[in-house]
Amino acid sequence: MSIMLKYLIALPVIVIALRVSASDCATIYSAEHADIAGVTLEKFDQTEGSGWRRLADANCFSEAESLISDYLQTHSGASGLYTHLGQLQLRQNKLKDAAVSLKKAQRKEDPSSEFKFNSFVLALAAYAEGNRGDFEMYRENLVLHRENYGNKMNLHLLDAVYENFDKRYMDILEILKKEK
Repeated sequence: MSIMLKYLIALPVIVIALRVSASDCATIYSAEHADIAGVTLEKFDQTEGSGWRRLADANCFSEAESLISDYLQTHSGASGLYTHLGQLQLRQNKLKDAAVSLKKAQRKEDPSSEFKFNSFVLALAAYAEGNRGDFEMYRENLVLHRENYGNKMNLHLLDAVYENFDKRYMDILEILKKEK
């Protein structure tokens, strides 16, 4: 049997698998969207296997992005979700959308706080925009405050982006996954 024939035989199986995955994403999205108006932010955002995380865990990034967008339209005070929205958009290489979402994720920060969340999201926004200078400036602010646990965790990702700035976000996440 020729190699070409083997690939042609395998192709329908691959296409069927992709359809099942798309169908699964739609099913999960419908289930999570059904009670979107009544679900708490904690359950939607912070509960493993629930809300947008259920979709993201199934690699349904587009559907997770849509679900967060819908949640943001129906709930006030959920601006923290813009960080996740931006990262989901980065996973899909929607760089302009990601930059906008990540900038919306900024919080009112106490200048005396050691936790530099805004520098983290602005560094990711600069990465999405391909602006290495701004990325390095915001990353450096976390480096200067690396003793803070949140900064240390965020620096783990930003260091990988720094070392692989010209790569796609999904490729950077794969590099991090292999490090574990």
